Amino acid sequence: MPSHEIDVRVIKDAVNAILDHLLDDLCVEKVTIEESTDLYWHCPSAEIFDMSKKPVGLDLGRLTDDADFVKLIKRGQGGDVSYTLVHVALLLRYIGEKIKG
Repeated sequence: MPSHEIDVRVIKDAVNAILDHLLDDLCVEKVTIEESTDLYWHCPSAEIFDMSKKPVGLDLGRLTDDADFVKLIKRGQGGDVSYTLVHVALLLRYIGEKIKG
């Protein structure tokens, strides 16, 4: 089976292009997190990519918490900078779902 790789530079270029589109073309600078959609189901990393069984360890996440973690990175106060990608990914998904509709 061939190995696959994620080219971080390609991801960076794509995300930058998408965010530029939101800011420059759509004039979207902020997306409101509705109270009714702040909480989401989170599948732990030990289960999310294991297709041999159905996940059972679902827990809750909160978009406002994710947004707070991202703000800490900008201020240089965040601990594990690389792991913040997990929080950014959820925020990007929420933005995508809100903007498409």
